[in-house]
Amino acid sequence: MLRCDQRPGDLAGGNGIHRTTVTRWVREVVGLLAARAPRLGRTLKRITRTGGGVVLLDGSLIRARRRTGTVNRKNYSGKHKHHGLLVIALTDGKGRLLWVSAARRVRTSEITGYKAARNRPLTRGQKLSNRALAAVRAPVEHGFAHLKNWRVLGKVRTDPKWATALVRTLLVLTNREVSR
Repeated sequence: MLRCDQRPGDLAGGNGIHRTTVTRWVREVVGLLAARAPRLGRTLKRITRTGGGVVLLDGSLIRARRRTGTVNRKNYSGKHKHHGLLVIALTDGKGRLLWVSAARRVRTSEITGYKAARNRPLTRGQKLSNRALAAVRAPVEHGFAHLKNWRVLGKVRTDPKWATALVRTLLVLTNREVSR
């Protein structure tokens, strides 16, 4: 259901059970799997025990459906031109997700490089800095790509509590899938 974003009514009708039962089961499973997601302290201890290595930290915007009202205007990202929730992830040098933060409502989501203006081109040092930043961020973006392959993230509402449980569940399932 999470991979293909099937509707609970479609699953329920084909199996002879009620839609609300399927929804309740999905919420229970998401809660159980989210509880199995790695915690930051344990993840950092495991990294130091195994000898360290490269650990990368970056954020990504999970697109969310807009709720009405001026209160929800604070989740609008001007860069992405869409409402969303920020998720920060810790990955290793190969792009495997190790930990994800709680989803938060924010306007900006990432570290950005230098940008050229119409009357001010980038200097050589700024171009080199942008290239180095892109090279370091590439494995993190690969990790986020694995996470965003789950279609259920396309219909997330701006409820940070549910989005956090969902993203942590998908982290557990993604790590299980990638490690095969």
